[in-house]
Amino acid sequence: MQIGELSGEKQRLQDKLRSINDGHQRTMKSLESRNQTLQDDLDITRSELTAIQTEFDSYKVRAHSVLKQQKNKPSQDMNSDIEKEEKLRLEKAVDQLKTKLQESSDKMTIIQQDSDILQEEYERLLQRHNKLLADMEEKASNYKRRLEILTNEKSKSILEQQDTIKQLTIQNDSLATSYKDQLKMLQEDHSRSLLLLQKQCDTLDLENMRLQRELQQIHQQRRSTEHYTEPRESPQEFFMDARGEERQEGEAYTTDSYIFQNTVQGNNTGLSFEQLLTTPDLELGKLSKKPEEVNVEMLQTTVTTAHKRIEHLTEVLNESEASVMRLTEQAKILKDEIRRLERNQEREQETKNLEYLKNIFIKVFFLQPKSSERHQLIPVLTQMLKLSAEEKDVLLKMAGNEEEANQAGGWGSYLHRWSGLS
Repeated sequence: MQIGELSGEKQRLQDKLRSINDGHQRTMKSLESRNQTLQDDLDITRSELTAIQTEFDSYKVRAHSVLKQQKNKPSQDMNSDIEKEEKLRLEKAVDQLKTKLQESSDKMTIIQQDSDILQEEYERLLQRHNKLLADMEEKASNYKRRLEILTNEKSKSILEQQDTIKQLTIQNDSLATSYKDQLKMLQEDHSRSLLLLQKQCDTLDLENMRLQRELQQIHQQRRSTEHYTEPRESPQEFFMDARGEERQEGEAYTTDSYIFQNTVQGNNTGLSFEQLLTTPDLELGKLSKKPEEVNVEMLQTTVTTAHKRIEHLTEVLNESEASVMRLTEQAKILKDEIRRLERNQEREQETKNLEYLKNIFIKVFFLQPKSSERHQLIPVLTQMLKLSAEEKDVLLKMAGNEEEANQAGGWGSYLHRWSGLS
């Protein structure tokens, strides 16, 4: 921007200096022509003065000769009337010549004064011209040095920006690669966890159904025995909710992800689930005489433990999904930053000709809204500034072509999908 301003200032100063030089040249030419005219008049006047002086001298010589003749020959009788008339004529001519000589002298003095004034004016204008020329040369040299300094600074800043862009690009690539790897690993872990949890849920469902069948058999055997004296609440209710709840679509088994243990420690007076499942039916009849509160308590403990593990694994799964979402957002932000840096780098190559860009801006923003030239310049401005589809839509709406802007926005929304960056 500063280079453009300096170039404009330099151009204005050069134009001003050129106009001043032209004015001075014209003034000098007019003064020289006038001086030459006055010099010619002076030469003519001097020649006339010389001729008059010569004629006067000749008349004077003739008058002296006549007077000498009259003095030398006083006795001779001449035509006195003719001589007197000649003398009067000569005196009159001498007076006229003296008057003309005085007028020529005055005129020559005036011309000489005008010539001196013009010479002084010429010298003053020449000094002013030389001073302005020296000032302009000094300003031009200062602007040239300043332009060189700014050019060097711009080159250094461009190199620094390029190095920064390269470093940021490398850093972004490494971060994107690491995030992609992490995202891939998390997705694989998530998939494995889902498969494992699904298998565990299927296994637990089968185990739950089998336990329910076993409990129903035990309950029926208990009813058939004589030792069953007090009705108790069936432990089937602990499993009806878990079996009866229907998974919603998209929950991804949020109530599973636990490892079911078939062996539960009991007290000295009861049997574990494994012992209960592996015990033959004949022995169950014998064991049914023991108190059944222990089996119910073990089942409740097992179900509670399973629910706790399900809740824990559900939290872990939710955290992994949140991590996946966060990494996805970070990858999207990194892609946007990479696109922005690429556009900036391309924009630097396009914006070297600032004068051309300035003219396009002036035409776009000062032409009539419905002008066809304005609509034709918008793609050029978009190409030079590497505008996005949204920014191009804003320009098209400003130009008064909302329909074209909507079409451009509609097609522009598919470009980023084709590029493979999103």
